[in-house]
Amino acid sequence: MGRYALRQERTRDQAKWLAWNVAMNLGEDFDDYFAARVASVTKEEILAAAKKSLTNYCLVMTVPDS
Repeated sequence: MGRYALRQERTRDQAKWLAWNVAMNLGEDFDDYFAARVASVTKEEILAAAKKSLTNYCLVMTVPDS
């Protein structure tokens, strides 16, 4: 959250991100509710999303030369 807030310090950056938010259909007021939306995500929601999207497993084995 801190990095998100810091990117809004300069006027040119505010204009850039406002244009980006509007172009991505996030709305002009995205900055107003972004922090609240991030804070509202629960640990259980994160775990459920991880279980759903992280379904591929791999194993890497290295054998040293003798």
